[in-house]
Amino acid sequence: MFFIVILFFTIVSADIVATINGKNIYSKDIDHFMKIQYPKSQYEILNKEQKLAVVNEYVNRELLLEKAKKAGIENDKEFKKVLQTAKDNLLLETWLKQEVDKVEVSNKEMLDFYIKNIEKFKTPKKIWARHILFSSEDKAIEVIRELRVVDKKLLKSKFIALAKAKSISSSASKGGDMGWFGFADMPLEFSQVAFKMAVGTMTPSVVQTDFGYHVIYLEDKKEAGFASFYESKNIIKDKLKIEKFKEKNENLNKKIRATLKIIVK
Repeated sequence: MFFIVILFFTIVSADIVATINGKNIYSKDIDHFMKIQYPKSQYEILNKEQKLAVVNEYVNRELLLEKAKKAGIENDKEFKKVLQTAKDNLLLETWLKQEVDKVEVSNKEMLDFYIKNIEKFKTPKKIWARHILFSSEDKAIEVIRELRVVDKKLLKSKFIALAKAKSISSSASKGGDMGWFGFADMPLEFSQVAFKMAVGTMTPSVVQTDFGYHVIYLEDKKEAGFASFYESKNIIKDKLKIEKFKEKNENLNKKIRATLKIIVK
């Protein structure tokens, strides 16, 4: 696949991440692309070079798509068959969602399901961390040395200030805040260190991943346990709605089939 250099990668506004041949590429386009292509990756922790690579990959795809359109693929018979199938599937999915939404589930039904299936609501250990990301190890080491001499009571505020001033991660504006996440949500090298840390402390040494060099501060942690009924309520409701709909629809289908004469040839 050919590679192009984005000349206007510098952010023009909060929503535009790049411009190519006068056409703006918006952050929502890249976010959608990342969710499809790299569902386990987080765009916000990429450095500028990595973000540029993602944007270039997105643009390359758009250029290939344009080539396909100019080649007349949209008028191809096979393409039209596949497109019709996709439309039918989308039509069916939309109808099913609307019908499932109409199904009513009582609070008692949800609570009964929760109690009977409590083992399904186990939650893994999670942590809430901040990080300062650098493109070079030397810069990360300098910050660790600077933070080591800070009073423990002031460590968090100093860490946040340095994250805002020096981190190349998009989380810099939030003081390096990464929110809550599980062990598998971050690169292995990152999680192996972060999940062993004590709350209110920072990493004694630099943590290297494919994204760069990290200095980590642990805000809080949640041990493995069980999600509460309140936390699980929406998931349970959706599951029971689907089960009720399937049962009702199957009964209806049986009645309809009984009136039909179906011959398989």
